[in-house]
Amino acid sequence: MKGIEYKVVPAPRRARSVRGVKGKAEQFARNLQDIITEEARGGWEYVRADLIPCEEKPGFFSRRQEIHRAMLVFRKLPPAPAPTVMAAAPEPARGPRFDPVERPARQPQPQPQPQQAQPEPEEEPFELRSSQSHPSEPARRTEPAPMPFRPLGSAND
Repeated sequence: MKGIEYKVVPAPRRARSVRGVKGKAEQFARNLQDIITEEARGGWEYVRADLIPCEEKPGFFSRRQEIHRAMLVFRKLPPAPAPTVMAAAPEPARGPRFDPVERPARQPQPQPQPQQAQPEPEEEPFELRSSQSHPSEPARRTEPAPMPFRPLGSAND
């Protein structure tokens, strides 16, 4: 989707004390809730919390270490475009004006009656070839000879 904005905010590392809330877990949850509510007032929607690894050098003489930072991800959707009002099409200057005609109510169509089964037509009679001289030989059908295949665009066209 085009136009989505993302914002990443570091999650709190320690629970700040909140009046009326007891226990560290409840205080930490309340701190997260306050951050999410504050961003929501600005139009940001909470997406997720991620744990991102990064290298950090804790002191001047110390070696680099990989630590993980908790981040809160928010997104803001682009504003929906205002609906556009289309102007009415101008009426034609010339020509007849046709008013809609009311159609009569449609009458139900009668259901077709099932047809009775008709006997199948008998097969066509066979023609005997002249090579067939004995009546005990089976009769054969005479069919036209197959047409020779010629590709389209041949030189003999």
